[in-house]
Amino acid sequence: MSRSKGFAPIPNWLIQDSEAGVYEIAVYAALSSHSGHGGIWPSQSTIAKHARCSERQVRNSLIKLRELGVVTWTKRPSARGVQNVYLLHSEGRIVESIPEEPPAHHAVPTSTPFRTPPAHHAVEEEPIEEEPFKKIVVGKPPTIGSANSGSLCILLADLIEKNGSKRPTITEKWRDACRLLIDSDNRTPDDVDKIIRWSQQDEFWRGNIESMPTLRRQYDRLRLASERAKYPIGRNPATAVQSGQSLVSRLESQHQMIEGSTS
Repeated sequence: MSRSKGFAPIPNWLIQDSEAGVYEIAVYAALSSHSGHGGIWPSQSTIAKHARCSERQVRNSLIKLRELGVVTWTKRPSARGVQNVYLLHSEGRIVESIPEEPPAHHAVPTSTPFRTPPAHHAVEEEPIEEEPFKKIVVGKPPTIGSANSGSLCILLADLIEKNGSKRPTITEKWRDACRLLIDSDNRTPDDVDKIIRWSQQDEFWRGNIESMPTLRRQYDRLRLASERAKYPIGRNPATAVQSGQSLVSRLESQHQMIEGSTS
């Protein structure tokens, strides 16, 4: 395995500082290994891999390193949301004088230096990486066709496959045809559902309707064919009633003629 050139410097004081544990030193080393390339912004998963620890431990160690003043970070937008850009302070952030009016129980001799994190990090609890942006969609609300085209296309593909054919691929043309069938051709989703089911049950049409664009082109023929299938003799209910009444009238007339001839 090839080894890259260079080294990752770690300040001696950090190694010797009892407040810095093994994970803090490992995380600092992982960050230091990325320095010198125009910026330091590895993902927390990458830091965890190089530091041989978990991502949760990386976050805890970063907080500790910030308290020691050796690592700070800012946030910047990225393609995946927000990422941390890290800055290393090899000398730490040393303050040679104590804060004004310190509490009595926290009194520190003026000759003892101590490290403090930058003020702009005071309210930051934990390093946050890859925070997704909230997407706000502005535009027209979905139409009835666009809301139902997906399920209707799946129904047609399922029935075609159930009939023994190869399952077709639902493309954007399928969804557009179904959407236009409802929104532009003024067909209801229930009517389209019924026509899809009927077309895949009919022996003739199930061999001819193998896509949603074809179903839209043949919709009126399918509708008329399905209505004829309900009344195979070519009569609608009103015509059938009239025919029945005429038949009853003829039978009554014949019965009267027969009775008249026998009397």
